[in-house]
Amino acid sequence: MTNATGDIHWRAITFDDVPELTQVTNAATVADGAHDLYSEEGLRHELQAWRWDMAADSLVAHLPDGTLAGWCAVPPPPAGGDHQNGFGLVHPELRGRGIGRHLLGWQLERARQQYREGRAGQPWDLHIGAADANTSAARLLTRFGLAPVRHWYEMERDTATPVPEMPVAAGLRIVTFDESYAERLYLAHMAAFADHWGFQWRTQEEWGERLTSKNFQPKQSFLAVADDGEVAGYLLSIAFEDPSRMTMGTIGTRRAWRRKGVASALMATALGAYREAGVALASLGVDAANPTGAVRVYERMGFRPALSATTYSISIG
Repeated sequence: MTNATGDIHWRAITFDDVPELTQVTNAATVADGAHDLYSEEGLRHELQAWRWDMAADSLVAHLPDGTLAGWCAVPPPPAGGDHQNGFGLVHPELRGRGIGRHLLGWQLERARQQYREGRAGQPWDLHIGAADANTSAARLLTRFGLAPVRHWYEMERDTATPVPEMPVAAGLRIVTFDESYAERLYLAHMAAFADHWGFQWRTQEEWGERLTSKNFQPKQSFLAVADDGEVAGYLLSIAFEDPSRMTMGTIGTRRAWRRKGVASALMATALGAYREAGVALASLGVDAANPTGAVRVYERMGFRPALSATTYSISIG
């Protein structure tokens, strides 16, 4: 296809765009082989949860007939953070017209502006992820100087397959999430992920936005609680638009409780709850180089890779 960006209208996104943003995002998700589709409410909540200036940190592309062709966003890092997580996509039927190239070039410039405006005392990196099935995205990102730095799997298993017996470690009990644990859960997450790649410290208010999302499933989310009330490990479940699927969105274990079967016990509990809720397929995402050996843990629980993705990075400052 020829480059048609000269006929395209570029502007910042607004909440009025959410219906079209949802349609385009879901079309790209399906084209890249993934399954977690947004509702309009879910995408609106995510945009509201980002700590960003929507008018300055986003760009949307409209064709001459008004069709929304693609969009991107560059939320700045949290206070004290060192990388931006950029997001961008083009409707699969409109790829190859130079739209993605314009969006990515704009993202890089906006990321550099944020760095200058933030007067950061340390270098920043811009991280952008792409499904490995989207080979055109990989070519575009590398053409702009981004390099692959991390690889990810989406793993799946059906809930009908028997779940291995996984007793909880001595000194712990597994409970269903409720709001009374919110602060202790936040502290557990900050401790559990402090040694993980890409971690950035966030306030409890900011991190807690995930617990108010439409996608969060509290009845299928579980905590491993110690005798003193500390949260030793946790599994937070999310669901998108397909009721037959549920995702183990975040699984974490404090360092002192690792290698004691905490994550496996939480997963066994969650799989049973998924089955009782009529969910047929469980999924999760994992860093292929996770330092805790999570991939092996998930394989022992019956999960197998279904999709792969890569994070690309470039130094901003």
